[in-house]
Amino acid sequence: MNAAALGFPDRFFDCVICIQNGIAVFDVEPKKLLQESIRVTKIRGTLFFSSYSDKIWDERLNWFKLQSEAGLLGEIDGSSLFCKITPLPDS
Repeated sequence: MNAAALGFPDRFFDCVICIQNGIAVFDVEPKKLLQESIRVTKIRGTLFFSSYSDKIWDERLNWFKLQSEAGLLGEIDGSSLFCKITPLPDS
């Protein structure tokens, strides 16, 4: 499924949840992911996003790299990772 084009009707879900730093792992521009999440969420619905704090980002990334090296995850493309985003409400 394409996170930037979910294929659901507008205002379909009461709640959209994107956890465990999900914004960083989808191969899609974060702004498009957020816009699509808003589009499929009902008016007065809930959007929930979680991401890792800058304080623990390096530790979590190292943990994922160890999982990858052990064959538990696919290869991690460090060139496509980003650590934070601050979208503006009107953009």
